[in-house]
Amino acid sequence: MRKRRYKNTLILSLFAIFILIAGYFSFFYTPKSQGPRVIKVGIVRANKADIAIWKNVAKKVKQKYHVTVKTVSFDGYDQPDKALKTGDVDLNAFQHYAFLNAWNKSNHGGISPIGQTYIAAI
Repeated sequence: MRKRRYKNTLILSLFAIFILIAGYFSFFYTPKSQGPRVIKVGIVRANKADIAIWKNVAKKVKQKYHVTVKTVSFDGYDQPDKALKTGDVDLNAFQHYAFLNAWNKSNHGGISPIGQTYIAAI
């Protein structure tokens, strides 16, 4: 039963991440040049399952949108937000609304969600 739940969570998570990235490109991305397009996504403490999900997402995004997805791993909870605020990453896959709101308030940030993703245990 546990393996089945894990597999279902993994599939649902992959789908949610794909929708998040597709939404980003559909609504916010306008190509500025004909060169290769790369998007960097900040993630926190990726384990083997997370890495497998991101490899699959990167493959699908490359095939459908001709965009390379690169992940940037962080060890601390607030590091992806700092990197997003400074422009070191383009998207942030780690977040829940309460944490985001508190981080924005304490760091004078303007980060806003563009979609939903799963929150994995860290």
